[in-house]
Amino acid sequence: MKASFTQIYDATSKRALALIEKQEKQPPYSCDMPQITNAKDTLEDIYKETANTDVMKWIKTHAEL
Repeated sequence: MKASFTQIYDATSKRALALIEKQEKQPPYSCDMPQITNAKDTLEDIYKETANTDVMKWIKTHAEL
């Protein structure tokens, strides 16, 4: 599972921006988990055990149960 720390403070903002720039220069990988673009829809998928959002479709495809 891939997760990102979402709180960025003044002391770490330069490093965070450098990481974003580095990632933008790299080619996308087919196994990368999609970003959550709509938290409400994603939570609805989680609560209803559905897979309508891209991130939940990815999880369902790649989950190792």
